[in-house]
Amino acid sequence: HNAYDAYIDNKTLFISCESDGLYIFDISIPTTLNKIGRYRGGGYYSALRDGNYLYIAAGGAGLEILDISDLANPKFVSNLENDYGGILQLVKAGGYLYLNSEFENFYKIDVSDPKNPVQVGQFWVGGNHSLGISTTGNYIVLANSNYGIRIFDHRSTAIQQVGEFLSLGRVV
Repeated sequence: HNAYDAYIDNKTLFISCESDGLYIFDISIPTTLNKIGRYRGGGYYSALRDGNYLYIAAGGAGLEILDISDLANPKFVSNLENDYGGILQLVKAGGYLYLNSEFENFYKIDVSDPKNPVQVGQFWVGGNHSLGISTTGNYIVLANSNYGIRIFDHRSTAIQQVGEFLSLGRVV
């Protein structure tokens, strides 16, 4: 199944599988996983829940959005594929999703209407793979492989780098 990422939201576990879609488990009793749903897809690398929506980093397929109001029956809502070159992870900050791509740039997506996500920003990462992303306070931290660490302030309208740590090795 190639499980790639595990995301926990309260008592629900979402497993993103690189070649087998999404599995949803109730983990009310952590020692007894209870599978409650599945969505067949492929190339799923990570997920993030916001209300009744699940945002999925779907590799070459870009961003996929599912309606998970019924966890047993996730429903496709929309997809944003813009030749992103392999979306691996995502975070939500300041009302926007930020996507990191394994082979391309760093993207800011307006998901105020999940049925119609719109790319509103892009930051060129100079050909360096982006393999990790996280948020803290007003900042987004991007692990940008051979470049190092890039720090962005999500309060800015444009994607604006405000800090960095240049690495001597690969950051993942």
